[in-house]
Amino acid sequence: KKLNLIRNTFTSMQSDSKNGNFILSKNIVFTGIAKVGNENVVFADTNKGLSFLKVGSELGNGYAVSNIDLKESIITISNGILTYKVDFKKR
Repeated sequence: KKLNLIRNTFTSMQSDSKNGNFILSKNIVFTGIAKVGNENVVFADTNKGLSFLKVGSELGNGYAVSNIDLKESIITISNGILTYKVDFKKR
């Protein structure tokens, strides 16, 4: 089986995606970050509606929110091997 180097890592290998260059699933759209109580959270619009995610929240396919940096407006997503950053200042 040929490996697609630009495959969407947030979809399963069996998924039939025509846009393999997207890092994030179309089912998750990060809309903002904030401090709620003592915890930093990222707001996400998902197929289940609006929600907030904390560090450690699962995103699917082994990925989770690994860091939320309010000062730099960046969240980090990782599966333990690959790490991606979402920069809210560049959106």
